[in-house]
Amino acid sequence: MQEPLETKAEKAPDGVFFHKMKETARELLGGGTNGPYTQAIVLRSAKGNLYGARIENACSDTMAQEVALLQRMLDAEDTEVGYVLCTWGNGWIDLPSFAFRKMLCACHPKNAEALAFVTAARGVCTKPLTKTM
Repeated sequence: MQEPLETKAEKAPDGVFFHKMKETARELLGGGTNGPYTQAIVLRSAKGNLYGARIENACSDTMAQEVALLQRMLDAEDTEVGYVLCTWGNGWIDLPSFAFRKMLCACHPKNAEALAFVTAARGVCTKPLTKTM
């Protein structure tokens, strides 16, 4: 699959975060066989820390890997998120599940305004989580 075109979001200051987060997602996805529901979720906290998880089955009802990701942030007392990146095993950028976005917003009141990277008609852009729910 062809990579999306470079867009304003990638050239803006958050483009630096995008490229680092995308690199982290590639590392997470490179460690095994990617099934049709494999994805990587990478979060950049307001403190500048990156948290990521390889989700083996994004359709799982248990959401164990997503819960573990959020638990690591809770344990570090670093739950305010500035940016969200979700990449499928094929490299396509998409939103994480609605259930995960809801859990993320429950972790910190400001997370509703976290910027999620999404694929748009002309490449990648950012949308506040509130606009995606």
